[in-house]
Amino acid sequence: MRDIQSAITSVEQFYRDRTPASAAAFNGACMVLPGGNTRSNLHLDPYPVVLREARDGVLIDIDGNEYDDFNSDYTVAVLGHTHPRIAEVVGEQLARGMSWGGRSSAEALLAAEIIRRFPAMEQVRFVNSGTEANVLAMMTAFDATSRQRVLVVDGGYHGSVFSFVAHQPRINIPVPTVTVPYNDVAALEDAFAMHGGSLAAAFTELMLNSGGCIPAQQDWVDRLRTLCTEHGVLLVVDEVMTARLHQHGLQHRYGVEPDIVTLGKILGGGFPIGAFGASADLMSMYDMRRVGAAAHGGSFNNEVFSMHAGVVALTEILTGTVLDHMNAEGDHLRRRVNELFIRHDLPLVMTGIGSTMALHVGVEEPQRFVTHPAAPAVRRLFHLGLLVKGIWVASRGMIATSLATSHTQLDRFVDVVDEWASENADALRAHVAASDPLAGRPGGRAS
Repeated sequence: MRDIQSAITSVEQFYRDRTPASAAAFNGACMVLPGGNTRSNLHLDPYPVVLREARDGVLIDIDGNEYDDFNSDYTVAVLGHTHPRIAEVVGEQLARGMSWGGRSSAEALLAAEIIRRFPAMEQVRFVNSGTEANVLAMMTAFDATSRQRVLVVDGGYHGSVFSFVAHQPRINIPVPTVTVPYNDVAALEDAFAMHGGSLAAAFTELMLNSGGCIPAQQDWVDRLRTLCTEHGVLLVVDEVMTARLHQHGLQHRYGVEPDIVTLGKILGGGFPIGAFGASADLMSMYDMRRVGAAAHGGSFNNEVFSMHAGVVALTEILTGTVLDHMNAEGDHLRRRVNELFIRHDLPLVMTGIGSTMALHVGVEEPQRFVTHPAAPAVRRLFHLGLLVKGIWVASRGMIATSLATSHTQLDRFVDVVDEWASENADALRAHVAASDPLAGRPGGRAS
């Protein structure tokens, strides 16, 4: 029986054999980009694949290899990569010119549709990314409450400089934070009892995304809302990645009304965008007709391609019915994969909601962000093992489908994972057992 490191070494060699042009391109990129890239989550040892083009739900690299896309650019590409209606509206806009440096009618149309979907947002400001949306939400809360501390959850991700997935990240906004475990009501109550009077805002995702696609528990969400109200703390619900899971976001599913909502990714029809919004009273601080209004600039805040593509995406394509169907198919895919893991007697589980899910080590779904000692090797073998079979997933084991994901691709995904599990079952079981004997039994840890 081969061990997991031998399995990784074998699949890595197959990966190298398939991607020589990517290897050469990576070596050249390292001369001008630190580590050969400019987006850390795209790093991969021994080197990342370099893509050439994308069509619908398929990616093609510079070696000519094709991949069924089960990453969807970390949830951005909910429409796939070549939606004809988006291509049409962007082509029309290109003919009208770029970077106007003035307003277009599309930004108000897009804002109106966002407000229709998210009633807690009576007014909206646009930015360029989810990171910016969350940073501006935090600054809004600081100004509104005259407090300078925020509550966050362990495993939460609110952008490239506002992340709590890694312990003590080197590059993060230097603001005072109180960190609590996800879905732990007692810890939440303790944190508010000790710090509630100094908190400006509490940030949460209703499903941890970078933290492993772990859904929130209803009692935890309800208690968080109550505690925020009691202590005058603004509840910020980050739906940058979860807005694709329901027409009105997960806040509708959980029945919670945030004070501030942050959005991004799917809003721009595949183009860069972010947004934050709240009540008209709170957002009035940005009304430049008022004396002493807070200035908020940004060259690309109302960039014409994102605005026009976003209007078409939200008003014509991503209807409630369409999103419900896509997410129902995602739920079904996750159930099929988990049944497969049980059949192979593997201590692995997929967690998530709808079209977004992630791989964990363990036989039970985790309720909070935990790093299992076996997880890095398991996820590496999963990622490389699927890549060489033509399935594109995130290196951290996250999966996101899209409207372009076909039934044939869904079936093929299950078949490939089945084949991967069969080939590596013994090595996986041995590695998990050696790393943590409890992980393979009911009640054991998960990551």
